Amino acid sequence: MVTFQRKGPISFNPAAFLAMGGPAFVELLYDCDERVVGFRPLAGPLPHAYPVGATRQGRAYRVAGHAFVRFFGIPGAVSTRYAAELTGGVLCVDLKQQGTVVARTRRRP
Repeated sequence: MVTFQRKGPISFNPAAFLAMGGPAFVELLYDCDERVVGFRPLAGPLPHAYPVGATRQGRAYRVAGHAFVRFFGIPGAVSTRYAAELTGGVLCVDLKQQGTVVARTRRRP
């Protein structure tokens, strides 16, 4: 699962992260006609690479996709989770599919 968070960060659950091979960097791709976002794992830092980091809780992985989301006009008013599939080594998210709106979870003491 891939979540496009409110205001731009993009997060991967552990299964999606491992499906890509656990990369330190990804290339963000977008097909405007098909409305499909792709995440291509990269072996190292390139000028167009986005670093992937673990969240504080370590239960997910995140990319700072603020500029990417804004540039392509990908909706980001609410956090939305989508199913993803690996196609030709690229993790793909079809934005035409129905996503699940995600509410912020808060831990109670």
